[in-house]
Amino acid sequence: MNILIINSSTLPFPPAKGGAVEYLIDMFLKENEKRKQYNVTICTILDKESKDMEKEYNMCKFIHINKNFIFHLKNIFKVAKRKLEKRYCANEYLSEVIKNIKNNIENYDLIIVENVPQFGLELRKLNPKKLVLHMHNDNLNKQTEQANEIKKAYDEIWCLSNYVMNKVIEIDNDNSNVKLLYNGIDVKKYLSISSEENTISDYKKRYKISNDDIVVMYSGRLVEEKGILQLLKAFNNCKIKNLKLIIVGSSSYGKGKNTKFVKKLNDLANNNEDIIFTGYINYEDMPYIYKICDFGIVPSICEEGFALTVVEFLASGKPVIVTNSGAIPELVDSNSAIMIKKEKNVERELEEAIKEMLSKLKSYDSEYNKNIAKKYSIEKYCKRFEELVGVIIDENK
Repeated sequence: MNILIINSSTLPFPPAKGGAVEYLIDMFLKENEKRKQYNVTICTILDKESKDMEKEYNMCKFIHINKNFIFHLKNIFKVAKRKLEKRYCANEYLSEVIKNIKNNIENYDLIIVENVPQFGLELRKLNPKKLVLHMHNDNLNKQTEQANEIKKAYDEIWCLSNYVMNKVIEIDNDNSNVKLLYNGIDVKKYLSISSEENTISDYKKRYKISNDDIVVMYSGRLVEEKGILQLLKAFNNCKIKNLKLIIVGSSSYGKGKNTKFVKKLNDLANNNEDIIFTGYINYEDMPYIYKICDFGIVPSICEEGFALTVVEFLASGKPVIVTNSGAIPELVDSNSAIMIKKEKNVERELEEAIKEMLSKLKSYDSEYNKNIAKKYSIEKYCKRFEELVGVIIDENK
């Protein structure tokens, strides 16, 4: 079976620059290298580091779109045209993708668009055999411009959570082409790591973590909607001896920039030696980083489509403090997490939740948390993917 994956133009694939969607594609393709089920072609922006990683894939071909000066110039005109006509028209990235695939569209049994709903409006004109939208967040709902047209452009829409799925269904109250495909992680990587490994000791030394310290961790982008500002204020207010906060991540995917918001966070933490910023950590090293902490915090004040970080904490055996954001309530229960309401005073709620977590930390069962995470393994993701592909392809017969 031949599958074409059209990635967004935000980040390259393979994931040299990071990205949750890109890592998910990567895990799926690596599983496919073992199983040899699908012949995959992926459209992605050209990136030197990513191109060097392509030799890892024998079952995958690449179509590169070069975002050079001419590309950006053409894209400016297309964005202006879209604003003038007040209707979607293909951006330069999609235009280049279409140029590369239109003459052999019949070769693809299935085309999967990763997280850019509007692409379907143009791709449908090519009359593909089957066209699927793979949703990774809540960016197709009743408020989306041309929502009804977009939804009808796809044979199926695969959503990473019930929360996102319900948002899509609300567009026209029709669930016939909307399916659930939970995200997955390589759970085995987290389960196989012992807390006594030398790599973990090295990280503890690097961040000056002693055996007497209790460590709380945030992992994610340093952007306002993730609630990191409220977390810093809450932590400063706690003033608990031997409690440290490790903040893992940068302002954007990959190394990121030192934005005004990041500077604000640094200023807020400047007088507190118990707050540690690690900066960007390579995804391959994250299972070791999670082992440093005693519990995690995911304080999102936006609506999370899934929140892989929650599953990663659980896979590491760690309990979490979370907000009732988007799909997060689908991933945890009262035995694995403390949930607060993001509609309230998040700063105060976080402060109280940290104190509550410290009082009951020993009562959490790490094996219970790991078992929850196993529900979202890459193996289960691939099995569900196969089911969805099998059904949609059988409809052609």
